This record gives sequence, structure tokens and C-alpha cells, in this order.
Amino acid sequence: MAPDVSVAAALLLAEAQGAINADITLVGADGQQNANVVANAKELVFNDIRVGSADISAQLSDLLGVPVINGSAKAQSVSAAGVDVDQAQCNSDPDRHYNRI
Repeated sequence: MAPDVSVAAALLLAEAQGAINADITLVGADGQQNANVVANAKELVFNDIRVGSADISAQLSDLLGVPVINGSAKAQSVSAAGVDVDQAQCNSDPDRHYNRI
């Protein structure tokens, strides 16, 4: 959890502000490294990139082999490189063989 990302950004010699909260659980199963991720960001600004809000929920399998992602990501009020996006959503479901943006 980073209620203020400006300190972490300074380590990268960058300017940033906003908040990021994440719960990442690493799990070993069947000889593979897997992860469950639930994260959100609020009023995030990194250099000239702005994100009003973002939510991510994903299960990642076989991280050290051939990674597979099953999850979704949503973002609102995004601005980068002069392009403004009101909202965006991305979904991935390997069982149904699709990735959708």
C-alpha cells in the first residue's frame, strides 16, 4: 500500500503523486509460481501521465515459465502524451481463449 507514491517515485528519480493499494499473493503449486493480484490506484500522476482511477483483479499462472493471465483491468480519466481517455477496460480469459480491450 502506498497512500502517497511520491517517496517511491523519488527512488526512480521521477515525480509522482497519488495512491496505489495492492494485495499480491504468491503461491507455488504443481511446480509453478502463481500469483493473485488485486490493486487500485487513485489520482495517480507519473511525469505527464495521469490516471483518475484504476482497478485490477487478476490470477497469474506459471510466472517463471509461460505466463497466463486471467483477469481484468479498468481505468478512468486517463491522460498520456496528449491523448485523453474517459474509460478503458481490458479482460483476459485463457479458458475462453480471448483477450479483449
